[in-house]
Amino acid sequence: MANPTRWRVEEFRIEAGADSIHDRLYANWNMQVAVSITIKAVINIGGDDTPYQLTPEDLQTLQLVLKSQDPFPSSWACDTEENEFAHVMPSMARNEALHPKEQQSASTFSKRTYLTYWLRTGKVEWRDFIARIQEPDGNWVTTIDSGSGLYSSIRITGIPPAVYSSNNLDIAKSPVQDGTWVLKINGSPQDQDMYQTEYHVTLSNVQLQKVVCKNTDSLFAYSKKDARSILLYIWPSNNDTSTVTAGFEYGKPTARYYGKPKAQVVMDGKGISGPLHLTLLKFKNTLGVPELAHSGTGNFELWDIYGNSARFAAASTNEWKDIQVQLDR
Repeated sequence: MANPTRWRVEEFRIEAGADSIHDRLYANWNMQVAVSITIKAVINIGGDDTPYQLTPEDLQTLQLVLKSQDPFPSSWACDTEENEFAHVMPSMARNEALHPKEQQSASTFSKRTYLTYWLRTGKVEWRDFIARIQEPDGNWVTTIDSGSGLYSSIRITGIPPAVYSSNNLDIAKSPVQDGTWVLKINGSPQDQDMYQTEYHVTLSNVQLQKVVCKNTDSLFAYSKKDARSILLYIWPSNNDTSTVTAGFEYGKPTARYYGKPKAQVVMDGKGISGPLHLTLLKFKNTLGVPELAHSGTGNFELWDIYGNSARFAAASTNEWKDIQVQLDR
């Protein structure tokens, strides 16, 4: 019997996109497209070729390379794990062949190995890719070799990323709600008046995937000279009710009060969906504090489902009677 490690490639192909040859993606370094590789190996036993199941060790030399055999471009990346963003461009058909587990379970062929890699790019260009693997005798076999069973290569095209501005945001505002918040002075709780307005932010015509706040505590505070405090809280919607600690620290204790009061605010997220929600709080207190500077920036970055991103800042041009979301320049 032949040594089972002396296998050779009998079938080798690479596929991408709905037609198995072409695919495209946003050149934003985030969006990935799936690349499906099928490989079948055989060993010679008694003069007959017998299917051989490749092991993880056998597959260690498997690579995605340029069809030109030039070095892999730095403007592209090949991942073995998929990320959180969509892998198919809008309006493009889903290619079931790019789901190896589904394909393998439905396959009537034996000893074939199905693998998926994920390509992404940050450059607007197209590139032709093939796959290659080294056999035990040191010979490199590619998907464009005449003996690979099926000549195959793929062309992946990076297109310009989507660009967003405040005109692409849909902001739904809820009615102003009256309420109270608890201010603790030397451990003694006191109810204070509070006015709360909710803003649900989405992208027009495309799903908003995630939001990352650019200031550490996701909020900033501003206290006017008349001691009316205004807070903006940026938080991920979760269709739930949660309590957050919002507010600012006054600094050194004075004779008027002692401690670092914070507002305990109940955020009612019921009925709210999507990853971005803003809460504008206006509250009065009895402390007569001096004017304070911003404790944060109110800046955040958002990504659509395809990995296109934009940076925004929550601001106001009407004495914080309302919130506007502007591009963060």
